[in-house]
Amino acid sequence: MKRILKIFVWVIIIAYIVVVPGFVVDRSGKTPCNSIDISLPDSLTSRFVTQDDILNIINKPDNQLLGYPIGTLDTREIEIRLALHPALKKVEAYKTIGGKLHIEAIQRVPVVRIINNKGMSYYIDAEGAIVPFSEKFTPRVLIASGYINEPEEIMQELMIKNIDSDNIIKQVHKLGCFISSHDFWKAQIEQIYINKKGELELVPRVGAYRIIFGGFDGYQEKFRKLYALFEKGLNKVGWNKYEAINLKFDGQIVCTKRTN
Repeated sequence: MKRILKIFVWVIIIAYIVVVPGFVVDRSGKTPCNSIDISLPDSLTSRFVTQDDILNIINKPDNQLLGYPIGTLDTREIEIRLALHPALKKVEAYKTIGGKLHIEAIQRVPVVRIINNKGMSYYIDAEGAIVPFSEKFTPRVLIASGYINEPEEIMQELMIKNIDSDNIIKQVHKLGCFISSHDFWKAQIEQIYINKKGELELVPRVGAYRIIFGGFDGYQEKFRKLYALFEKGLNKVGWNKYEAINLKFDGQIVCTKRTN
């Protein structure tokens, strides 16, 4: 009799362990979605996407998520839909007990703004992803303009990694990453200009002179020489003494004095 009672008790315990969690999960899945928590941790530096933008993307016109059973919401589909936005780098969506949907979105941070020879403007981030120009947010980043004619495929793919390394866009991007990663150069250089010869010219933030950079090859050595000139020369003689600083020639810097 005791053995039968013991078996009966164990059956009840096992049934409780198996059935109750399933019942709780089932009830939790039927709980209406009562809130959508959206996190944009980098919204101080990048404001291409707002919380309202994300809500507009995930809410279909005929299918508002609030009020729907939380268990029926497909978080993977939500992530895929948001990942199509070119300004979003990473998206994670998940649900918690109580009917809450959580969305964490990381925005792309541009390193350079391109203004091509047709006047079209867009941004490129450190990974080479293209972010279309936005009327509602203009980040203060390095500008590259002039005779820039990018391959059509990069605007279709919104990525520059598949184009040739000697393409001017690839070179400008690499130069932009270098400048933006060094506080000194970030404070000194505000624009890259591509002239008719396809040569690079740098526009400083202080002073009315041009820095004729020439080709892209050996760019780190050119910046090293330019840094030495800034530290030892220009700070002493003044920023406006020269009209142009030419870095095109190996082993030397040619400075052209202002005539007036």
